[in-house]
Amino acid sequence: MLAYLNHPMKSISSAIFTNLNKISEWKIKPFGRAAKVPVGELFKMGNFQWLLAHDFSSIAAKWPTDPGNQFLSAAYLSALEHAAPNDASCSYLLVFEKNEAVAGFLIQQMSFNTRRSVKSLREATGTGWGDRMKRLLSKVGNFKALVLGNLLLTGENGYWTTLPAMRFEPLFLQTLKLMEQLAKQLGIGAMMVKDFFQRDLVVEAAGYHPLSFQPAMVLELPPEWKSFDDYIEAMSSKYRVRTRRAYKKGQSIDFKSLAIQEIELRNAELYELYLQVLDNADFNALTAHPDYFLQLKRHLKEDFDLVGCFIQQQLVGFFTTIRNHEELECHFIGLEASSNREHQVYLNMLYRMVEKGIQLGVHQISMARTALEIKSSVGAVAHQQFSYLRHRLPVLNHILPYVVRFMEPQEQWIPRHPFSKNETP
Repeated sequence: MLAYLNHPMKSISSAIFTNLNKISEWKIKPFGRAAKVPVGELFKMGNFQWLLAHDFSSIAAKWPTDPGNQFLSAAYLSALEHAAPNDASCSYLLVFEKNEAVAGFLIQQMSFNTRRSVKSLREATGTGWGDRMKRLLSKVGNFKALVLGNLLLTGENGYWTTLPAMRFEPLFLQTLKLMEQLAKQLGIGAMMVKDFFQRDLVVEAAGYHPLSFQPAMVLELPPEWKSFDDYIEAMSSKYRVRTRRAYKKGQSIDFKSLAIQEIELRNAELYELYLQVLDNADFNALTAHPDYFLQLKRHLKEDFDLVGCFIQQQLVGFFTTIRNHEELECHFIGLEASSNREHQVYLNMLYRMVEKGIQLGVHQISMARTALEIKSSVGAVAHQQFSYLRHRLPVLNHILPYVVRFMEPQEQWIPRHPFSKNETP
């Protein structure tokens, strides 16, 4: 949590709250431990006033336009509301102090289907004990969960605050208690808080289990890189040769940034390519809505870019990026597998993402999880992240970490170091 609060991208000026509606005339209801969490009504808990909403439009006027994180901005959350993930819904918590919003939280309610989400469970056909257990879990391991954070993203995108760390920590603990009460109210047992770049003692003190899944891949962009040629020149000779060879192979690919009219025209085609990638993924918690890319372009405008990959005027793939202040987020992709093998489409996508980050002058590129080795080959470095799980029932809470570890896909990979002069082949 402290990493989040001290992150330069998360600093927030109090000026962004000047347009908030006054709430002094609202009737504030006391909230007790056994009470139900009110929806759409201001209630008091501790030293703060809270407001829970199940639709963003009802609180958009009170939510900051830009809280220092694009993925918690009013524009992004509006896009998410217009194209919510399949099998999921979003809720929003606003916290007020003296008529001013001081924190906001994104909570997702999801229906988790283990067979659909975990590839190894779908493919468990052996007769051994492990495969039999996986088949059993694929039949009975369906449940609902309440998640503080965004399952469509990698990173700390679950909340914003204007409070200093010493004041925010007790408020965050109150939020976790409120989340448990809401889960009980909705008949949900499992709860999750994601993602942290370091262990969070506040969440652990609330009884959550820390679990580290696949790392986030991040490429830092030194200020001296002014062009893609500078990026290549920083590599060892071996990787310079490989990069130029792959880049040359990708010259048969026409990369085109699509305007909103083109995204709308090709929406079904883009979504089908996205689903092809999703079907081959080892793990996937949620499936994006068919209109998700269209809504991102509509609301984020130039901060969202969808680049189509064409070979002989045929769309064979695409990648998306989102500008998040001094960071470029590499978001979802779509890809036709047969074209990728022949033209190295995916590797060339990664190079175009790097090139775009350099052109924008951002400090780093977040390449999310998955495909760890190939991302490291273009310079991304693995950053460990922690998510936290808890079940309201003590017995299930005890075995939950073991079940998750048993289902977790394992990706074997070798970190590459393209900027090191000493890496062995």
